[in-house]
Amino acid sequence: MRIRILVDSTCDLPQEFVQKWNIGVAPLFVQLGKDSYQDGLDLSVDEFYRWCRTHTELPKTAQPSVGICEKLIRDSLDEYDHVLCMTISSSLSGTLQAFRIASEAYEGRVTLFDTLSGSLGFALLILHAAELVEKEFSIPEILLELQNYRQQLKVMVALDTLEYAVKGGRVSRLSYFAANMLSIKPIVHVDYDGYVKVIEKARSESRALRYLVNAMKEKYGSARPPRIGIAHGDSEERMQALVQMIREELNPTEIIYSQIGPVIGTYAAPGALLIAF
Repeated sequence: MRIRILVDSTCDLPQEFVQKWNIGVAPLFVQLGKDSYQDGLDLSVDEFYRWCRTHTELPKTAQPSVGICEKLIRDSLDEYDHVLCMTISSSLSGTLQAFRIASEAYEGRVTLFDTLSGSLGFALLILHAAELVEKEFSIPEILLELQNYRQQLKVMVALDTLEYAVKGGRVSRLSYFAANMLSIKPIVHVDYDGYVKVIEKARSESRALRYLVNAMKEKYGSARPPRIGIAHGDSEERMQALVQMIREELNPTEIIYSQIGPVIGTYAAPGALLIAF
């Protein structure tokens, strides 16, 4: 059975992998001021961060329309026997529901999978699924493998600022000023239910990076980590400092690099650093 993987643009999967596996991508919408864009189609990552650096207004995001999802499914099934739709955590977006409604006319030929993740956590699940499809695993086998991988996957984000969280009403302005005064670098993670939670308030940049590296060490012990993902939100210098530490202390088998895209970047803010392992 020929299976095509469909995803949404919050996965931040590098284009080389999208092309290699012929993955279909449903774009979410990003609103910058009065203008609305389709993530990855008419708004690039660099354009998004340039806008953020020069405006005080918080961007807004919206899930893809049912129509966009339905067309992606319909076009895929013209060539493939089955589609596997993988989405950002349903706790963070209504994208899974949009795909669910869009798939109603194609009963038996569409499988939905909630990654309970985002950005490169989502991307690592996609790559695992693509390799299973290539090995001709069945849909039930793929789902079982993905569920096991999802349970072990960790995604952490070291924020450079709480500014966007304040603008979005998620953190009080008093906490924001206190964090700035103390040079606190909050670290959040995506928990096993797909929600974002604060797990550490590092008192400096170096301590934030050390926390991320130690989290990887705690998971893998003396073993060499397999494929991991590292992404930055317009903060490549910050990412390179982390990469150097990880290579020297853990030497992973493979590192996938990316940028945190506009949708996740709207909440993480410029300067964020994300690891998935």
